[in-house]
Amino acid sequence: MPKTLQNKLSRYASIALGFVLTLALGAGANAKNFPLQVEVLSAESYHASGPSEKALEGCTLRDIDAYCFGSSTYMVHNMMVQENGGKPLSILCMAYRWSNCTSLPIDETFPARWEGRGIAIQYTDKNGKKRKQVYQIVGGDVQAEQ
Repeated sequence: MPKTLQNKLSRYASIALGFVLTLALGAGANAKNFPLQVEVLSAESYHASGPSEKALEGCTLRDIDAYCFGSSTYMVHNMMVQENGGKPLSILCMAYRWSNCTSLPIDETFPARWEGRGIAIQYTDKNGKKRKQVYQIVGGDVQAEQ
């Protein structure tokens, strides 16, 4: 085999190995960032309406509620999830124009982690892109669940 062809094959093999290692390390990093696994037990979605004012008192840029973003009607996604065989939690998010809020498929498991006022769940959207959505805990103390 000519030396130049052998060098090219060696270079391509190195690139392929680097790509595989990058994917493997990325999967490990994801497990650290989202250490929990939650299973969706049930899901329902419905339309709701809220105030029509664009800026409400007490709303900040960190609020994840749809009414803080000037929506007069929005979609609410309410789900019952269970973390690693623990007690079920009721969670919800409100979808507005720029949110990643969606109802997740029943009987599927997703990586998750606790965040300030709820639980962040990572999922893959219909275009194959990884997304993260923070869902609010309904009727429970988030700190007690952590």
